[in-house]
Amino acid sequence: MKTDFEAAVAIAEVGPTRAEFKRIVDLLVRAAVPPNGHPRQGAAHALAGPELDERRRRLEAFYPEYRALCGALLVEELGQADSRAVLEELSREPLVSYFRALESMSAKLASKMQQFVQRMGDTPV
Repeated sequence: MKTDFEAAVAIAEVGPTRAEFKRIVDLLVRAAVPPNGHPRQGAAHALAGPELDERRRRLEAFYPEYRALCGALLVEELGQADSRAVLEELSREPLVSYFRALESMSAKLASKMQQFVQRMGDTPV
């Protein structure tokens, strides 16, 4: 039987937490490359393809800590009794499929949202 904290970490895993973390990593990796596509020169050295891959890999190593942080906050918010019930509901196949779909569409959604926001910004006031 899982502890309350383990249950909440599991909730964080099946929920949108992974997709959120991937977005954070993407933002941090993109921050190393300006819009013109050339790495920033202000650093000790410019980050290039393999270095960006290494940066992404190092940032991905923070995921277990991020998941645990989210899990702890879920226990705090849901309470001990509800965290197990929520995990049970989130573990049902329709919801697991839903969260997988959210994760797999996150890159497409980010691109579409960028276009959507651009269109909104182009709307006259």
